[in-house]
Amino acid sequence: MPELRKVFHDAIGAIRLALQIIQGGRISREAVEARRLLTAGSDLLEDLIIKEGAEIGKAAVHLASLLAADAVLQRAELSKEAPLFEKAKAHAQRAVTLVPESGAAQALLAHILLKQADTSSTAEADRERLALEAVETFIKCGADDADKRVMDDITTALQRLSPPSKGDKPAPRLTGEFMKEGGGKKSKNWKTRWFVVDDATVSYHIDQKTWEKGGTPPKGSIELETISSAYTHSEPGNCTVPVGSRPKQVRDMHCLHLQTPDRTYHIVGLHDAAEAQLWVKTVQLAVRSHQTQASGRKWLNDNKE
Repeated sequence: MPELRKVFHDAIGAIRLALQIIQGGRISREAVEARRLLTAGSDLLEDLIIKEGAEIGKAAVHLASLLAADAVLQRAELSKEAPLFEKAKAHAQRAVTLVPESGAAQALLAHILLKQADTSSTAEADRERLALEAVETFIKCGADDADKRVMDDITTALQRLSPPSKGDKPAPRLTGEFMKEGGGKKSKNWKTRWFVVDDATVSYHIDQKTWEKGGTPPKGSIELETISSAYTHSEPGNCTVPVGSRPKQVRDMHCLHLQTPDRTYHIVGLHDAAEAQLWVKTVQLAVRSHQTQASGRKWLNDNKE
């Protein structure tokens, strides 16, 4: 055990020295030394966790994981190497798994997710997902762990998630022309509509030109917070709308179903399974983003001094 304590001490010493170099200003030679020290410290901690985890106990592994996550994150920010962000995230996730009630671990994991979302090497499609994960992780932190960095991070994440506008309208996530079954009890007419998914609703309009021109309210809209489920089927024949009741021109096409407390919307005319899945995933992501932003804003308000 004395040898393990020495390894732990050496790792922490290397990381602290590296952080002092970074905080003091990065001359090229010192930056190289900082990277070397961070690598040495985080590698020592990683070996300690893997080889001696059972002997040093859960609390020590939790602490070592937090220190390793922070050190590897510093390395990632210096080098901008995507694999290092993943490694830092894995260390932080281990710390959260070991002590789920640790607000510090939750906050560090969220911070890493947000930093990863900000890197230029991260695909745009993944940036929103990472920002969402960051906010969802932040709101698990208790009030005692809501320090300035946490508050700043969650504010940044919410700003990243705020939808851009296109003139006076939210920028659409996805648009397309399909047929929708009417919601009347006696009449179930099918009509062609232009569908738009944005960060507040799934709306449907008379046609594309009417939507693009603006000034005309949609024929209808579905608030994202009311959508409990969005789904499709692998084969057109499995659609819950019987083939015989669908318009002839879309009988062999795929369906999209949006379930709300009041009704289930049946939308037909998606050309293949890939297009149907794209619409399902887009609606699901929009709903998740809408809910997460609301929860994040509430968390910020609840934890303000």
